Order: sequence, then C-alpha cells, then structure tokens
Amino acid sequence: FLSEFIVLKRYFPGRKYMQTIKTAVIGLGVISEVHFDYFKNLEELKLTAVCDINPERVKTAAEKYRVKGYTDYRNMFEQEALDAVLILTDHFSHYPIAMCAFEHNVHVLCEKPITVRSSQAQEMINMAGKKNLVLAVDFCLRSIPHYKKIADIIHHRLGKILRADIIETRYFRTMAYYKSAVWRGTWKGEGGGILMNQAPHILDLIYWWFGQPEKISARLANKHHDIEVEDDVEIFMTYPEDARLRFYSNTWETPAGEYIYIVGEQGILSVNDNEMKFSAFERKIKEIINSPSDSLKDQISHTEKIEKETIPFSSQYEITKNFIDKLLGKTENLLVSGKDAAGSLLMANAAVVSHMQKKEIILKNFHPSEFDQQLEMLTSGKQRLTSRD
Repeated sequence: FLSEFIVLKRYFPGRKYMQTIKTAVIGLGVISEVHFDYFKNLEELKLTAVCDINPERVKTAAEKYRVKGYTDYRNMFEQEALDAVLILTDHFSHYPIAMCAFEHNVHVLCEKPITVRSSQAQEMINMAGKKNLVLAVDFCLRSIPHYKKIADIIHHRLGKILRADIIETRYFRTMAYYKSAVWRGTWKGEGGGILMNQAPHILDLIYWWFGQPEKISARLANKHHDIEVEDDVEIFMTYPEDARLRFYSNTWETPAGEYIYIVGEQGILSVNDNEMKFSAFERKIKEIINSPSDSLKDQISHTEKIEKETIPFSSQYEITKNFIDKLLGKTENLLVSGKDAAGSLLMANAAVVSHMQKKEIILKNFHPSEFDQQLEMLTSGKQRLTSRD
C-alpha cells in the first residue's frame, strides 16, 4: 500500500490518496455525448462538473448527469476541487483553458488538436512539466486495432522505410456543416481548414508511425467550398536517407476512401479501405534488385491478409482510460502525450507556411513564430489562401 501511495503522490502533489478521479468536462457540443456515453465504463472516473458558454447546454447536462454546471471555466476551477478536466471546446480556447487548469493543479486531457499554434503547445507542455501534471491529447485513432497493427509492422517488420503514400478522403463535408457554426471554415474560428480539423488525426498517425520528417513541402487549396480555409491538402515529406512520404486529404470527395501504401526494405504494407495486407520479402530489396531473377514474386516469402477488428467502445474510451490509469499510477506511458501532439501540430503549422510562402520547410530550422505571423496575416484578412503555382 505504501508503494502505491508514493506513486500516486507523484501524480497528485500535496493531495491525499484517491481511488477516483474527480473530472470536469468543458465544452458540451456534439462530441461531448460520445465521451459521456463511455464514462459509465470507467469506474475510477467521477464526473463532478460540466461547463459551457451556452447556459441551456449547461442546464441540460447538469440535470442529466446530476452534477454542478458552470458557464465560466475560471469560476469552476476556483470552486471545484478537481483532479482532471476534459477539454472539448473550439481549437483556440484549448490553450487558455489548459493553462488555467494547470494553475489550479488539474491534469488535462484535451480534444485534438492540442491547440492551433505550436508556440502555445510548447507553453502547455512546459507548464504541465513544471507543475508535475499530466497533459494528454485525444488522438483516438491510436486506439483502433488495425492502426496499432500498422504501427507494429512499420516498427518491427518493414525494415528501413523507402517511401509511403497515404490518401484519406473520408472527411466529406457539405456547406451545411460549415454553416452549422459561425467559427467553422474560418481562420479566426478554427485556425485552418482540413489541416486543423480533420487531418490532424492522420498527421498524428504519421508522427507515430514514422516520426517527424526533415523537410515539408505543402500545397493547400479551397476547391469546392465557399469558405476562407483549405478543403484540400497535399504534403510531401522527406525523411532521413531520402525516404519520401506523400499525404493527401480533402473534404469534398465522395464516395470516400482510405489508401495506405508503405514500402520498406523488407516488405510492402497496403491498405485499401477494408482490405489490408502485408507482403514480406525473402531478402532486402537491394539484394532482390541485384539478384538473377527478374520476378518480384519469386522474392516474396509470404503475404498476410490482416483483418480489421471492431472495438467494444468508442475509440475515445481507450485514450481516456489510459489517461486515468496514468493518473492512478497504473501505467507509465500515455497513448498520446502533449509532446506527441505538439510534434504533429508543428508539421501542420509548417505545411501552412510552406504553402503560403511557396517554399520547402526544413523543420529543424522552422520556428513556431513563423506560423504565428502567417496566421495573423490570414486572420486579419491581409492575406488570403491562394493556389501555389
């Protein structure tokens, strides 16, 4: 028992041993119902308060879940003895809410993206570290079984990655979607289009699977929606030893699909919607190229068809459970840490600057202030999204 107390004291400095995590939810939009639905399966999570700027939403949720309701998160942090908060608000508000939580010694699980600006993401990470608090981000695709299998194959079976092509067009949106809230489809409201709203999920997978690239060159476009921001993005990434990755996504294409094709020294992994397979080479591809046989088939040891599994709860459930387990000392590792989320956000920020300034970005030389300045130009209307020749 003493050892458990010491572990827990590390996560809850100055507090007593706890068996439950007193948690508040800030932001009561559509996504909040997804989270509320699985809370009943997390015995250690105790929903204590809800908060939203919309009084009607607060009243409805507070009555439904029999908890206290607030319209100002600052008042909530002052009045409630919280252990953790789940932030489900608009992108720009993630930063001030998280920083306020840290000031009150409250752990944070934040909806994606961690925030809009890489500079602010780093401040969040620094503050959490300084206060010995946990910062996690809900990039829920990491909890889906077939994406875990892809990660395992990339990290343990493909060998050195030579090239990859990732196309994700399952984000179709109509103009009714963009008109459903005044902040949608605007630089000032979202900080970007598909790059900041839907594609962060795939950028997180890329960061998880391959790490951060050395160089980024991007093309953004607004092809079919009457909005300020991009509905179409293509990013070319260069990794060490000239390995290349291309990522493409949009919100205008239907019927939609997912296509992943990864070539490594020791095999090929392909995903075409619901079909997923891995072909392992007998030898490294360089040796195959120099072999007397002119047929690749002779060089494939075996091909596996990999089934896509279903999960019992929503994909968000596993992220939240991992967060709670981390707070209780049941695990050392977060599925998605603040540092992970900041890594993929830097890629998105660099992509915007690459397009707007029509140049390739070398990430080790890229400073977050470059994006901050670019975003200011876009939100103020001094610059507009145009095609890159």
